[in-house]
Amino acid sequence: GKGFDHSAVCGPLHPVSRVGHLLQGSIRLSVNGEVKQDADLQDMIWGIPEQISIVSRSMELKPGDLIYSGTPAGVGPLLPGDVCVVEIEGLGKLTTTIGDGR
Repeated sequence: GKGFDHSAVCGPLHPVSRVGHLLQGSIRLSVNGEVKQDADLQDMIWGIPEQISIVSRSMELKPGDLIYSGTPAGVGPLLPGDVCVVEIEGLGKLTTTIGDGR
């Protein structure tokens, strides 16, 4: 789960006005150089526009709000020192190292 301090790492925000609503493209997670999750945005149950529509029915969304939408198959534990690289085609990559909790 993502229910601990510093667990919701976020890369740069890309305005829809610049990149549009991504409907397809690779989304991948590697841990210590080994691919753990590899999927395509088009495989999501609801696309990005639908997710925004669904969430906005029950709460007010403002610029900069984040919607966390689940994850592809391959979820597993992370250990202190693990280096995680997340890539979304067309948006770039984010690299983070898991700390020891201190």
